[in-house]
Amino acid sequence: MARLSLLDVLGSKVRVYLSPPIQKLALAIAVHIIDKVEPKPCICTDYEPFKIVLEPLTTTHPCNHPMKCSSYIVLWCENIADNILSSTLFVAGTPLRAPHRYGLTRLQAQQIDSKTFVLKLKIAGQYLSTIVRVNGIELKELERVPLEAREAKLIETLRTALQEYGILSQRDAIDIISAELGVKRAEARRLLLELIRKNMLVVEEGYIVDVKA
Repeated sequence: MARLSLLDVLGSKVRVYLSPPIQKLALAIAVHIIDKVEPKPCICTDYEPFKIVLEPLTTTHPCNHPMKCSSYIVLWCENIADNILSSTLFVAGTPLRAPHRYGLTRLQAQQIDSKTFVLKLKIAGQYLSTIVRVNGIELKELERVPLEAREAKLIETLRTALQEYGILSQRDAIDIISAELGVKRAEARRLLLELIRKNMLVVEEGYIVDVKA
């Protein structure tokens, strides 16, 4: 059975709320959904830079005067009607205390570098994650985080964990890397061993006690 791709389900099988609302990522996701969903959703936004990009792609309305459409994408609207949110495929930059009230699933974004992000969501009891790179308004799925960005993220992740726990067993470090980077444990183990091989970690009696980078 083919693996369910997170990007494939956005806007079609699952309606999402981006958290945190990162502008460059939100714009690329909006364009991705517009390209794949028919009929095309209408845009509700008051943010001028987004209007310039999105108006040539689909119908765009101000937040307080949306026209009737089959579905919507809502971007950086301070106030938006409940009936619009209930027909919205993607929301970003609009504060919602309870996204599930409108049938929206939280799409979690973790920034690796200025263009690379890990996306995670839960659909039908299944956790999906993917790594994407934003080039302008293009959203590209990656098999893995670019090496330099990945190493920087690994070091940051392990440093934070060490500050919280004091020391880490290699098993715990593998679990943390797997969860934070959205990779399988085998890949997380390979990445950890690579950091150890490069002498970027301080290991004593099998435990990670510090980072050198």
